[in-house]
Amino acid sequence: MNASDAPVLAFPAQNTLTGKLRMAAAEANNPEFVAMWAGQAAPLARALPVAELVHRLEAETIEAIDHIARLRKGNAD
Repeated sequence: MNASDAPVLAFPAQNTLTGKLRMAAAEANNPEFVAMWAGQAAPLARALPVAELVHRLEAETIEAIDHIARLRKGNAD
């Protein structure tokens, strides 16, 4: 089994187990071992330039607001 196949403990056990490693990595300015929590929405991440991401998020937000406004008026699509 290589490191990527190793099981990961549930939170907070994994966080507790790796605490000293993460602290040493942060002090050494080594981001490889610093925890980057993504949560349940990690699969929703998008690999694209930030300008395009912001543009898409703006368009999706406007679309959602418009949809909610239509629902409130009783004109849902």
